[in-house]
Amino acid sequence: MSYKTYVNPKAFGLFATYGIAIPTLSHTANNFKNGLLLGSMNLVGVLFGLFAVKHVNIPLFLTFRRCNILATVLMTYIVESKLPTATLAKCTAIMVLGGIVAGYESFDDNLLGYVLIWSNNFANSVYGVFTNKYNQDKKLTPFEINFYFALIGLPLSLAVTIYQGELVELYDAVYGDKASLGL
Repeated sequence: MSYKTYVNPKAFGLFATYGIAIPTLSHTANNFKNGLLLGSMNLVGVLFGLFAVKHVNIPLFLTFRRCNILATVLMTYIVESKLPTATLAKCTAIMVLGGIVAGYESFDDNLLGYVLIWSNNFANSVYGVFTNKYNQDKKLTPFEINFYFALIGLPLSLAVTIYQGELVELYDAVYGDKASLGL
């Protein structure tokens, strides 16, 4: 963005041929409020997902993540007052039933886990509905949406990693176990 703004305004033209628009820094700065709003919405969904995986097993998490379409249909109705078409309603019912059948064996009585998974579903649905709304009005480009998510998400992810004492595990995952390196 800064290179395009200050050095070469025609930079990244190759990406534009593929439908990827990289805006100037001033354009991105003008969308600061909307970008932070969408970045924060996305981050809330990610955090719910991270904590949900800590409280439930992966098959159960995936079972209820398959039900995300139900949350999206509900949020679309609440935000935009749009009822789903008959085809979408049938597809939603089939996907939810399929998810329940696929994960039936992993159901347990972990209420906190279920609340976290459904919170993740609804947070992602809210993010998806609002992103769609902003994309229809061309207020934000996909590049800006990802930029603001990274702008908020990277420092917060580092803070959560440090708070939970998992910085050593992150280091080991990236650079290998210190014990195997002889340190």
